[in-house]
Amino acid sequence: MIPFYPSVQPSSAYSFWFSVDENYDDDAEVNTLETEHTEWLNRITFIGQELTPIGKNSNEQHMENMDTEDEDANDESDDSDNSDEDDDDMDELNNTRGNLTDRLTGVAGGYMEDELQANDTL
Repeated sequence: MIPFYPSVQPSSAYSFWFSVDENYDDDAEVNTLETEHTEWLNRITFIGQELTPIGKNSNEQHMENMDTEDEDANDESDDSDNSDEDDDDMDELNNTRGNLTDRLTGVAGGYMEDELQANDTL
């Protein structure tokens, strides 16, 4: 009798079983995958560096960089000027302290002259 269905048994010389015994270096594959991944990460850092952020013009970015450089230069030159202004401010404070005792003579009963009294209405 002729079989109507194909045989389900594998052939005696199935090629898949012969490829199982091949030597395979897992460490080499892992190393190549790691190097490809690090190169990919490095490429990502360089992608889009020249692009300007949304809402800004390339001229604005350049001007902001120029402004910060100018401010840094101004900060260095202002240090010597600030010491003179600070001295002037201290002199003014010392002069106003001398007038403070004259204002305190108007204090009577714990109230300053310009403060509300108990009888005053708002």
